[in-house]
Amino acid sequence: MLVHRLRTTGVPAPTPRRVTAVLDPAPGERVLQIRPGTGRHARHVADRLGPAGRLDLVDIPAHMLDDAVHHLTATATPSTAPVVA
Repeated sequence: MLVHRLRTTGVPAPTPRRVTAVLDPAPGERVLQIRPGTGRHARHVADRLGPAGRLDLVDIPAHMLDDAVHHLTATATPSTAPVVA
């Protein structure tokens, strides 16, 4: 669904800021990201969710999930915290 939204809006490349703009997460929402990779995109989404929001990350290779969580916790602001599912 997100890929379809990116294509139909004419966004040339799925950079973290562009993906976040198309997804448009609101404070307090819950977002599930499957295969977050290094967490670059997740960081931008988490920033928009605020303290009442929740970001769940799911990946099969444990090392990829570890990388994403490390990136998120290393750059976390007081109003955001990753939740790993």
